[in-house]
Amino acid sequence: FSAALLGCLLSAGCATEPVFSPADISLDELEKHQKENSDPQGRYASAKSSIIRQEIKTENGWMEPPTIQMVEVKYQAPDKFRLTTFEENQPALAIIINGNQGWVANYADRSVIPLDEKQMKRVKTMQLLATPASRLSDIFKEITIERGVLDDEDFYRLICKNPGEKPLELYVSPVDFLPRRIRWSVEDIRYDSEITRYQMVEGMLIPDESTIKTDDGEKDSNVIYYKLDVPIPPEDFRPPVF
Repeated sequence: FSAALLGCLLSAGCATEPVFSPADISLDELEKHQKENSDPQGRYASAKSSIIRQEIKTENGWMEPPTIQMVEVKYQAPDKFRLTTFEENQPALAIIINGNQGWVANYADRSVIPLDEKQMKRVKTMQLLATPASRLSDIFKEITIERGVLDDEDFYRLICKNPGEKPLELYVSPVDFLPRRIRWSVEDIRYDSEITRYQMVEGMLIPDESTIKTDDGEKDSNVIYYKLDVPIPPEDFRPPVF
């Protein structure tokens, strides 16, 4: 989920309005089928740390080269998380969680600002989505499962809600039970990430390529590095000292 969310959270998107009705499958059944298809050996579920890097490419028109950003997410059990965006191979912005503390580090203006309570809740949701052992029921207080069609494709739609936050919509294939699309609204901005390809890495399927449709064009996201159970220096989960 975190791999798909990285691209999603960098772009505003739109789509046709879907039509859905209650589904005849439980959350336990859906997650069981999903695990069987995506992580049959339990490699991901047992991981204690992970690093994922993605390239986000934005087209600027046929006369200009595309803009390319790199986004990196590091996770270490049980409660450490870091999301860093890079520009020209240099860190530009980092969101860091270490237990109950969190910060935003802006490398351009060399500042570190603590996350407020609302921001912490939102980033904690992302952290839990990146946590291998987490289930959706561990992350969201309320989950509704529906079945229907979005943009001419058949899906299970999981509407995941927490108090005070707008719902996250997760669209899952009824064939292989893998997530294919994520839609979320943050501060009245809609985000839409469509997973276009999965790839087998370390015995598990990961969302390798995503397309983000926006009002002013598209962004393409692809995974360039994914590794589980790698040593991560403790200072990576502390704010930088400028």
